[in-house]
Amino acid sequence: MTFNNSGTGTSLLNLSGSTLTNSYSTLHNLHGATLTNDGTGTSMLNVGQGCSAPGCTDLGLTNDGTGTHLFNQNGATLTNDNVFLNNQNGATLTNTGVDTTLQNQNYGQLRNFSTLENLAGATLNNTAATLATLPAGRSPTTAWARPSKTRTARPCTI
Repeated sequence: MTFNNSGTGTSLLNLSGSTLTNSYSTLHNLHGATLTNDGTGTSMLNVGQGCSAPGCTDLGLTNDGTGTHLFNQNGATLTNDNVFLNNQNGATLTNTGVDTTLQNQNYGQLRNFSTLENLAGATLNNTAATLATLPAGRSPTTAWARPSKTRTARPCTI
């Protein structure tokens, strides 16, 4: 299943102790839209079963495009568990405020190709998971192959 929050002026709000769960599905926040997870006791769960098969890269949450914002704030918790959370193409992911937590866990992949802000006492936890940034010169659609490197051991003086 896919849910698209798309377009300038479009907002998806999870507020006041509510829980929003994206489970084994795709949630796109696109083209200037805003997704807000706000308030103590409020939780957004992005949950899946990671895989490397074709098509699996689309599962999870994608924040995509200039002017697009994903806010986790004011004591809320955003959990990325064994699935992708992509922030790309000029979008902004902001984790802000005391007691606010962005938790990337259990082989989750937080892939930041844009602006990720961790501000004002917020916590970003990366537990048994991957936090990746875009290599210089690559676009989010470029394959993740790394160029091979030859390394020479250097002597160590004690």
